[in-house]
Amino acid sequence: MRLFREILSIKTGIGACFTGFLLFIVVASVSSCKSKEKLPKSAIKDKSTEYLFGQLAEHELRYEYFSAKVSAKLKTNKASNSFNARLRMQKDSVIWASITPALGIEAARIYITPDTLKFIDRINSKYFLGSFDMVNEMFDTEIDFEMLEAIIVGNNFTYFKTDKFESAVDKDHYILNTIRRRELKKEFKGVDSVRIILQNIWLNPEQYKIDRMALKDIQSNKKLECVYSDFKDIGGQLFAHLLNVDIKARNEDNAQAKVELEYSKVELDEQQNFPMKIPEKYEPIILKREDKNRSNDE
Repeated sequence: MRLFREILSIKTGIGACFTGFLLFIVVASVSSCKSKEKLPKSAIKDKSTEYLFGQLAEHELRYEYFSAKVSAKLKTNKASNSFNARLRMQKDSVIWASITPALGIEAARIYITPDTLKFIDRINSKYFLGSFDMVNEMFDTEIDFEMLEAIIVGNNFTYFKTDKFESAVDKDHYILNTIRRRELKKEFKGVDSVRIILQNIWLNPEQYKIDRMALKDIQSNKKLECVYSDFKDIGGQLFAHLLNVDIKARNEDNAQAKVELEYSKVELDEQQNFPMKIPEKYEPIILKREDKNRSNDE
């Protein structure tokens, strides 16, 4: 489980998104994206924030069930790996994945709901049971099911629902951005008691799909960036078949991770099942809160 520990130890204050996201691709597990036919800069006119959010909502991927095959590559400071997975989702309910190495034998299985995180490690006969609250407390993040689900399919999420966004033109994209100021808990308050997080969303001016999304913790200089490309028509909707995730945590180890997910055989609204049974003889994985001088235990 060395890689599991390494992945989970990549803390990003805005690692909010990524901690949960990496739980999805967990064990074995920027580029800016341009559209094929780029509009000339002069063709992009300023639009209101309300108009752009309306277009973003209108063109988001709509589904009840989602399934795909995924080819994944993971690279961190210390290791690199690749694997395949079968991914299934039920909107707002379940994210399920079966992970296999090159030989095709299942190595791990993941089951995520709004309240529960389950992970089976078949290679080491272990399992993990937890929740988003547990992960958020352990790694000082703010991930939830909605955010993870949205990142996987390239939709917007309401992490900054109460904040004010501004719109602008950034070269050949529309950009939506905001700054969120979050007060820390009483026990952590001090000189730096307010965390400032910047979110940017780059919209394709032709498709009004998210080409790129970035979260940055200004105070700690930690960053998460997602880049979506290779959009293809799936039942009359556009879906990005390539997702690149880049995460940087400016800690003493300067931790970084890059994940590339390539989707194939994508299907929408074909009813799916989500089997998840933990064998009786498997041992639990116990994660302990990490501090500066200690890594996560298995």
